[in-house]
Amino acid sequence: MLSAFIIDAVSEIDPKVGPSIRESCLMRIERGEVMLGPLKPEALKEYKLKIAKRKELLQRIWRLFDSLREEEVEKVIEELEKKATRTGMLAE
Repeated sequence: MLSAFIIDAVSEIDPKVGPSIRESCLMRIERGEVMLGPLKPEALKEYKLKIAKRKELLQRIWRLFDSLREEEVEKVIEELEKKATRTGMLAE
């Protein structure tokens, strides 16, 4: 997901980098096993939607830095990380 995000973001700045990740492989865990296969069109669409949402969220966080101190934003992020760790959604 991070790789797709970076490629998409860089493609907006550098015309030599294409935004397409169509020929990419998708690594996932399926039934407890690591699987690697081609990125199917429906998965690509889902990734593109997630990338757009994450870009929007990062822009909103960046704007918060203009109104709040970095320490305040960091404190909120740390609380979210603690919550995700407690619920098992974030590995420690």
